[in-house]
Amino acid sequence: MNATGTPFAISETGRNPSLSLDGTLVYLEGASTARLARLVWRDRDGNHLGTIGQSQTSMSYPTLSPDGLKVAVSGEGDIWIHEVDRSVKTNFTTDEAREIWPTWSPSGDRIAFSSRRKGGRTIYTKRADGSGEPTEMVRNPEYWQYFNDWSPDERFVLFVPLSVNRGALDLWYLERKEDGQYEEVPFLQTTSEENAAKFSPDGRFVAYRSDRTEQREVFVCTFPECWNQQRVSINGGSQPRWRKDGKELFYVEGNTLMAVAVSTDPTPTLGLPQKLFSSDSLVRRRGRELNYDVTPDGERFVIAEPVAEGAENSKPVVRVIQNWYEEFRDRE
Repeated sequence: MNATGTPFAISETGRNPSLSLDGTLVYLEGASTARLARLVWRDRDGNHLGTIGQSQTSMSYPTLSPDGLKVAVSGEGDIWIHEVDRSVKTNFTTDEAREIWPTWSPSGDRIAFSSRRKGGRTIYTKRADGSGEPTEMVRNPEYWQYFNDWSPDERFVLFVPLSVNRGALDLWYLERKEDGQYEEVPFLQTTSEENAAKFSPDGRFVAYRSDRTEQREVFVCTFPECWNQQRVSINGGSQPRWRKDGKELFYVEGNTLMAVAVSTDPTPTLGLPQKLFSSDSLVRRRGRELNYDVTPDGERFVIAEPVAEGAENSKPVVRVIQNWYEEFRDRE
């Protein structure tokens, strides 16, 4: 049997459908409470300051736009944009392929993300206003590409290539040439796993996660050569983020957000890690490399947190439609 015609939605929030022989359709309406999340503002003490946009399933990797007016997230297999001052969300991508890890360009005019549009995982960019089609930043079928970060001048892009031939997760960067094409350059190649790299605001340093010790820790080194490597975290760490002025580094230790004072003149001098607050939503899980972002002043944090039981749209409803096809026959 072959499908014909144009697909159409029976329910935008329906799931777990079941169809009987007599044409009765049964499905759940509404999101699963186990996966429904909402963007939440918290201060440095963990106090709840408000929410952003609408709740959404499978939400992760929240990233604030440079102007602070929008948050891009991975959710429901696509990239979505939540507006900070309005309770609305808009799907930024709509491809059938799974698309993850959105990152705004420093100028705010583009968003980069990783997608499986052509089978393997490839880095794409698209205009932030949603116009136009996504374009491939680099195409190499020999490995999957995981976007990490832009340099402040957008000349360089940190990414992780994943393939059997390249062994453990290494850090590479793309350098934009005068013709607009990108050249691949190795940045940090070891027998350990390096990932989740972020440029310092001045582009001179990179913070990243590595498992070179007995557990994952956050390190910082120079760019474009990874020299003067220093360990930032003390008792485990992941998900590094810089404050906009470069004077503070944030990371997650277990379920706790930590802050480290940084002086980068002329080389990084690191203070002792300080505990800010704890939240189970900060815990690094598979497929969720980063689950928070920080405002430029380092005073507020946006986190994708589960919607509490009893909250809006958290309880699913069973829908029963008899002879369901007749209701949608005019869609043929």
